[in-house]
Amino acid sequence: MRSRFVAFGLGNLEYIQRTQLDPLPEEVREGQAPEWERLEIIDCKDGGLDDDTGEVEFKAFYRMNQRRVHHELSRFVREQGVWRYKDGDITDEVAPERKKVGRNERCPCGSGKKYKRCCGV
Repeated sequence: MRSRFVAFGLGNLEYIQRTQLDPLPEEVREGQAPEWERLEIIDCKDGGLDDDTGEVEFKAFYRMNQRRVHHELSRFVREQGVWRYKDGDITDEVAPERKKVGRNERCPCGSGKKYKRCCGV
């Protein structure tokens, strides 16, 4: 999943095509690429060494005229030892604005440290 996110960010459509079952939709191949910001993995189900299927729920934040979030429950299958994207349930909406964190406030990552000593470095 993470490798596909990076490939989307780099515009590496060849890799994306190699890691999925069906051909890329026309709008993906010819569309304007968004500016991908970050990936948040929410949950994973199956997809281990002995599994032939797996699911990954994630949110991918990006900019395309405005900040948006692509929320997906992706389904993967293993074919000849290689994991491939099968399909997914997708919602796409405007992302909530991020609250500005002060340098001396607690870090929103939950570490308990001040932001300036944690993610604000």
